[in-house]
Amino acid sequence: MIMIYLWFLLLLIPLLIIALMILISLNLPRFDYVSDFVYEDASDYPNLNVTYFTFPYKSISVLAAKYEGKKKDKGYLMFAHGIGAGHLAYTSLINCLCEMGYIVLTFDMYGMGLSGGKNFKSLSQGAIILKDIYFNFLKVEPNLKDKKITLLGHSYGAYSIITGLLIFPKNKVKEVVAFSPFNDERFLFDFVGKKNSFVALLLLLKQMFIHPYFLFTSVSKIMEKNQNIIFKIIHGEKDDVVNVRYAYKNIAKLKEFNNVKYFIEKESYHNPYLTKEAQDILINDIHDVSLLTNEARASKIKTIDWKKACQIDVNKLEGWLK
Repeated sequence: MIMIYLWFLLLLIPLLIIALMILISLNLPRFDYVSDFVYEDASDYPNLNVTYFTFPYKSISVLAAKYEGKKKDKGYLMFAHGIGAGHLAYTSLINCLCEMGYIVLTFDMYGMGLSGGKNFKSLSQGAIILKDIYFNFLKVEPNLKDKKITLLGHSYGAYSIITGLLIFPKNKVKEVVAFSPFNDERFLFDFVGKKNSFVALLLLLKQMFIHPYFLFTSVSKIMEKNQNIIFKIIHGEKDDVVNVRYAYKNIAKLKEFNNVKYFIEKESYHNPYLTKEAQDILINDIHDVSLLTNEARASKIKTIDWKKACQIDVNKLEGWLK
């Protein structure tokens, strides 16, 4: 009987090693800037100044940037973008934040935009890189050392800035502003689609191996445990990316805490900081472009008013950040 068990183990171990290798090699793809989309940069805004940095992260380089305008009385704000492209997709938002008086520190995520990385590895990657980028900024921005900062993120970036509090120096955080965050890892099943649920499950298993500290955490639990930090959560009721009802169920119950403010924007989608006109362009024009053939795509892109597609609802933004 013992010999049977030994033979079974000898057969099982190689299979487990193969399964582990497959699991580790499983990744979501890179998310680059779309070649035929129009992205703004600091040159599109006369009062917006930018300094770019290249920071090391493991074996790759990460593009980071410091943005500032004429006013600098609101202090430092660190911004984390969502899945897809990089921070340049949010240049109009960054400009508005600088006009309000913030000095904005930001970066392109690992495996996205102009940062290195062959692919997007796990949901916890954003939280880990956020901490690393912050400490890199401390080396080049001496005034940052003694300042408390605002953390602001959108979608995956919003999830990253909140889960990042597990490892980020919390005594340096003044408030957290999160646009359209998902609550926990179950978002993967929505992101990859029901047909690929097995892939989502494998990605969660992979996270168990590479970043176990973040497994089975959630935005709502972290907010509950950090009542000395102000949290402002903003969702669009018509969000077609994040399950708002599920997010509301988990986050809105925290409204009883004085440090949590929760906003539901009834006429907004996944980008509630944009004007209604800009959101309509995103939903009705830009989202549909990926479904078109090359010729039809090129023709459609020419008709898009990219400036209007980036317009920020300044009054709402100022209201959330006051």
